[in-house]
Amino acid sequence: MLILLLIAVLAYFVPSADVTVTLPAQNFSTPLALTATASSQQDVTLRTVRAQTVAFDASLSKTGPATGSKQVGTTPATGQVVFTNHGSQSVHIPTGTIVTTESGVQFMTTSDVLVLTVGSNVGNTIVDLVQAQSLGSSGNVPTNSITVIPPESLSKLEQVNGNAALNVSVTNPDPITNGGLGKATAVTQSDMQMLKAALDQQLQQQAKAWLARQVQNSDVQGQPVQMETSAATPAAGQIATSGTVTEQVSLHMTVLIVSAADLRAVAQALFNAAANKYKANYALAPKRTLSLTRTSSKSCTPSTGATSLTLCYSASGPIAPYIPVQQVQNALAGKLVKDAMDYLNSITNSVGGVTTPPVITIHPSFFPWLPFLSQHISIHVNVVPVPTTPKK
Repeated sequence: MLILLLIAVLAYFVPSADVTVTLPAQNFSTPLALTATASSQQDVTLRTVRAQTVAFDASLSKTGPATGSKQVGTTPATGQVVFTNHGSQSVHIPTGTIVTTESGVQFMTTSDVLVLTVGSNVGNTIVDLVQAQSLGSSGNVPTNSITVIPPESLSKLEQVNGNAALNVSVTNPDPITNGGLGKATAVTQSDMQMLKAALDQQLQQQAKAWLARQVQNSDVQGQPVQMETSAATPAAGQIATSGTVTEQVSLHMTVLIVSAADLRAVAQALFNAAANKYKANYALAPKRTLSLTRTSSKSCTPSTGATSLTLCYSASGPIAPYIPVQQVQNALAGKLVKDAMDYLNSITNSVGGVTTPPVITIHPSFFPWLPFLSQHISIHVNVVPVPTTPKK
């Protein structure tokens, strides 16, 4: 009984078979028009194909010499002002008190002074030294130009003097002079442009190399969209204390890509639909590759934009009757060779145009029936051309 059981198990699990069926084939071609966006999906009805947006980001910086020059203040203007006390109490004016011209040029006192009242032995005026707050010639002002005690300065004076209401005026009896100018190294537009041009070239080389790695053979890419930002430190026209300027350039690039696999999947589905419409139950012949040739016509103008693609092709290849492999495997499982041949002949006879009979090869060859397990049956389809040229 064990031997019989072992034989039964072997007979069920061991045998395999190769079944070869020959079918008629003919050449067929059809135009295809597909669209793709970043949000589209594989859809035969809508004739859309999936696409993805890939992004490249990089930043580079480069330092070079600043070649410009700019006049700058080197020394502050200095001189004297006279404070006059019109009130009834002495006024203490501390170092650092700010006084200004009518136009707002600021000067700072450089010593503490006390302005007495009219009835004092020395009178109600006193001289104080001042220095311009900004370097350069802007502090060189004529006689009687410094006449303003700003509200902030007056408030501080009142606090220093016991919060008393003060009545004090100021003027400069002589010009304020000695504000000096000199030259300093500055950044020019040309300095920035030279650095940016070198960085642009490097970034474009990086972007090109990156894109070559993203796009494989037969993939379709859209027009790259680039956004570039740049900044210089110091900026154009500013002083370069170190004598150099640093330019930084950043590049953001996006590209829409349709993979060859997604394109071929939709193209073959549309090709099979057109073949079936031309001739019922026909599709691309098994183990044959669909040929896709880019075209352009009135009905389809190709475009590769930044956000959408229009793809125009002529799809061609041999078409043959469609054989449902799984269904045939299930039908042949466990059949005697004669019965299997009758079933296969019925398939080939139904499509016509075939003179080559089916071939069944069983392993081991002494088994008189096909395997009981359908997955142990391999279906091979050969096609032979027939002299028929279909309409597109």
